[in-house]
Amino acid sequence: MLVLLLRVSAGGDPLEDSSDAHLPLPNEKYKLGIVTTYKPALCGVAKFSENMIKGFFNANSRMRIEVFSLSRTPPRPPRREDGVKIIELHSTEQTEAREFEKLVRYVKKKNFNGILVNHEFFLLSCLKNYERLVSGLKDAGVTVYTIIHNLTSYPNKEQKSHIRKIAQFSDYLFSMSWKGKYYLHHSYGIAPRKIVYFPHGIHAVSPKKRVLEALSVPDDKFVIYSDGILHADKGIEKIVGALRILKKRKKICGILLVIAGLHSKTPSYIEKIKKMVSRWGLESHVMWISKFLSDEEMATLHARSNIYITLFNEVIPTSGTLTYAMYVGDTIVSTPYRYSLELLGVDNAPGKGTDLRGVRAVGSGKHWISHAGVSVPFQSPGTLASVITMLKNNPGLSARLKQHAKRRVKGYSWSNVSKHIAYFMKTKKIAHVNPNPYHLTYFPSVCMWKGTTIVDFFGKRVTEPVPNGTYVLYRDSFVNILARVARNRIRKIVVKSGRRPSRVIQIEKVIEVHVDKNISILSSDDAGCCVCTPNVIFKLQCSRQKKLASFVVLYENMYGSGVGALGSTLRGKYDLTQKISPPIEQSRVKGTI
Repeated sequence: MLVLLLRVSAGGDPLEDSSDAHLPLPNEKYKLGIVTTYKPALCGVAKFSENMIKGFFNANSRMRIEVFSLSRTPPRPPRREDGVKIIELHSTEQTEAREFEKLVRYVKKKNFNGILVNHEFFLLSCLKNYERLVSGLKDAGVTVYTIIHNLTSYPNKEQKSHIRKIAQFSDYLFSMSWKGKYYLHHSYGIAPRKIVYFPHGIHAVSPKKRVLEALSVPDDKFVIYSDGILHADKGIEKIVGALRILKKRKKICGILLVIAGLHSKTPSYIEKIKKMVSRWGLESHVMWISKFLSDEEMATLHARSNIYITLFNEVIPTSGTLTYAMYVGDTIVSTPYRYSLELLGVDNAPGKGTDLRGVRAVGSGKHWISHAGVSVPFQSPGTLASVITMLKNNPGLSARLKQHAKRRVKGYSWSNVSKHIAYFMKTKKIAHVNPNPYHLTYFPSVCMWKGTTIVDFFGKRVTEPVPNGTYVLYRDSFVNILARVARNRIRKIVVKSGRRPSRVIQIEKVIEVHVDKNISILSSDDAGCCVCTPNVIFKLQCSRQKKLASFVVLYENMYGSGVGALGSTLRGKYDLTQKISPPIEQSRVKGTI
């Protein structure tokens, strides 16, 4: 069983080659088009693409790049900048479909080898236009790579359907986190062979003393720093709340919070924070730098900071600001959003793989000193205040965390990441920039429905009577498990997907399993069987005399996403989001089985 779990957990990379020593790039040229926003636009995707392209050139990758720049304003004539041809596309609700048709004809005519599409929800006027774009590029006969910037790990029905269509039309999906790679398979149901991981690259420059002087940051303060696009999920109010507590504890002396960045279409968020600062008398402890930082300004502020704080809510799938902070060697304090769990080593340990002790500690309201930073609960300003004091008084701990953070993302320079991307595009072989930190993603489960004993995925015992009827016990992208219930017992259970089965196994007319590529039988006998799916491995048994069935989950995948009578998701217990156990009656369906 352990060997099987290791195999299933690992997924499958296309022609994986974990050795990247010297990484010899094939000498032939590769013509690549990139669909993105681009400078002079001030947005994260534009800067991301600019740095990636610089990385291609710095790595001598022999990539011939053309940028198809999405613009809300009428496009300017094609131009060349820094060795790159730039063609602007008029990206509005009225013009996108027509512009994309023209782009597809151009790509087909100009013999591109591949097109890299930057996907971010709300980057285009509607999701349907993304699907039209990627489908058209695929029909043009080029290799289509789609990089998913803001992967939603708890997708609604529309988001899930959309990403699956993008995957259908793309040759490969690029994920910037190992977790994202797992979510695309386990949550969205996308084949592992299509999903390729590359980290978020970093372009860093040297800090400058004159820049620090120009920004007027005092040199006698203990600086807490946070930057980036400022929005409601950034968590700045939590830092201000911690400062308020430090003031009450009389431990705020010498501390300065520096906040750098611009708002993201929501200036009311910054105004709200400023009112909090004023109301609690914290003006002398908060400094605002309201601008889109240059590379030198960013490097200088990070070098000056004593603590870098990133308090995103759970919705953030990746963070260039956290990656940058680690690359330049900051002491980092973070909430346990998914990307921080991965990079800081909160749910994994170097050389040991998955380790959930940190997740359990933070989930119980405590802080956790991980390998490369400190993790604090989402809603605990008191804990955050204590961590700030701890790091202020313990420079040795800060120095160790700085060193580990920097080592953790060694190799994340854009020159190196772009070189690895070019190598994959030319060879379709993967040489990983960094090893997968998760060696095993399955864990023993407590979920069961055995006789009248009902326990959901979170260990909660169901004691209320269950009305007779047919219920969805569990459903995800791969499997639908239905049960006919009478007098709180399972009278029949059916396991199937929407695909045509290769065979159907029936046991005593109580158990029915439709076997296909995602539903396999590990073992079976006259009394039951053990079933393996990508997210749950479970045992079904029947009682001949009483004509009853039992359902016992043996293992669950930490990246699984399912709904049903026994819990609406598996991930709630592994990523510290809200545990949702709706009443079983909500999973009742019409008809019978």
